[in-house]
Amino acid sequence: RSFQLTLQGMASEAKGDLAAASQQYYEASNTESPTWISLNSLAAMWLNSGNLAACRTYLELAEAKAPSTSEIQITRARYFASKGDREKARALLRQIVDVVGNFARTRTLAEALLKKM
Repeated sequence: RSFQLTLQGMASEAKGDLAAASQQYYEASNTESPTWISLNSLAAMWLNSGNLAACRTYLELAEAKAPSTSEIQITRARYFASKGDREKARALLRQIVDVVGNFARTRTLAEALLKKM
């Protein structure tokens, strides 16, 4: 069920319907075994709205499921930057850029965020 809700959330997000996406990710996060994608997406959404405490909660849950996932580390870097710890943020983003196995989209996003810092 969590995977299905996560996919629905991703589809809603791709369509620009962030309200539906956040609801679907939230529902996915409340299932017995939520996906790291739904947890990370909720962390990012809370970060975008400025709620660092909620972001941290979902980020930690996502990291517990998939600690070395680059998408989660991008959210972690953005979280650090929001807290004012730009050095930790830069270090994480540099690691993502340097990992050969990362998808081009992920490396491109990390590079763009690095340029903003």
